Amino acid sequence: MIMSDNYTCDNCGEEFDSERGLHIHIGQVHGDDEKQESNNESEEVEEASEESNRDFPIDERRLQIPVELALFSVFVLGVAVGLSTGLLAAGSGLSLDAPGAINGDNGDSSPSGDGSSSGSSETVDLSNLETKGEPVLGEEDAPVTMVVYEDFQCPFCQRFETGAMAKVNAEYVESGQVKVIWKDFPLPSLGHDWAEPSAETMECVYRQDNDAFWSVKELIFQNQDSISTDNVQDQIISWASDEGVSEDAVRTCLENESPMDEVNGDKAEGRNFDTVVQTPQGPSQFVSGTPSSVIYGEGDETGEPLVGAQPFSAVQSVIESKLNS
Repeated sequence: MIMSDNYTCDNCGEEFDSERGLHIHIGQVHGDDEKQESNNESEEVEEASEESNRDFPIDERRLQIPVELALFSVFVLGVAVGLSTGLLAAGSGLSLDAPGAINGDNGDSSPSGDGSSSGSSETVDLSNLETKGEPVLGEEDAPVTMVVYEDFQCPFCQRFETGAMAKVNAEYVESGQVKVIWKDFPLPSLGHDWAEPSAETMECVYRQDNDAFWSVKELIFQNQDSISTDNVQDQIISWASDEGVSEDAVRTCLENESPMDEVNGDKAEGRNFDTVVQTPQGPSQFVSGTPSSVIYGEGDETGEPLVGAQPFSAVQSVIESKLNS
């Protein structure tokens, strides 16, 4: 006996003796239901796809959080390192003409930034130091001499003058124990554009009146921020005039007496010392930056250098050692 296959409709349960008959039935009777089911399945697929797309940005943001934290951490670390470096560079303060310059290799063509420095255990040979014909503050027979090489526009010189040197003057110069000798060391290579004009004009003020020089010197450092290349000469002459110095005499000196020769002589003398001192940029020849000082006692053949805007305690320590030696 031959068995025939039965085909049952899944939608209504009706049976058919051929597959073709089942398909015709489904198309005629259940066609709309099939379309709706197909549409539902498509919608489910689309919703799943949209849900997947919505999830991705959430996951991405979650991934971005540690990345942003890492970048922020790097930024904070960079700031910390920068601040540490800046604090180290500021330190006691030195405007250095040429970092690491040794044995005369410290020309104006090698500018540098500002940095801190400290005293040195080295001593300075005084045989080439000329003190006659220089501005002097204090008694000529004071037992201790302090020679300062400075730049009127140097910010660290301003700090040194208004800080440590003000106390040196009050405690040691006025009591006759120390005399201070000024030496010019302008640094135009550092962008100090009125350093040389101020040194030149102040040399002419000194030639008229030593005391006026020191009074005007204080005014320059007190008003450093308001001075420019346009007003530096007239401002210094005005202050000197208030101290009783003839304006005409200063201007005549500037025109006819070559005061820059003396300024350049001070700078050349400073560079001729064969002493090497330590600076933040490495070993450097004394003098290669400002402020730089050398302190010595009466009859000494060598002096002790101080490099940078040292605190009063450091200067006082050297002065006391010379007074007690």
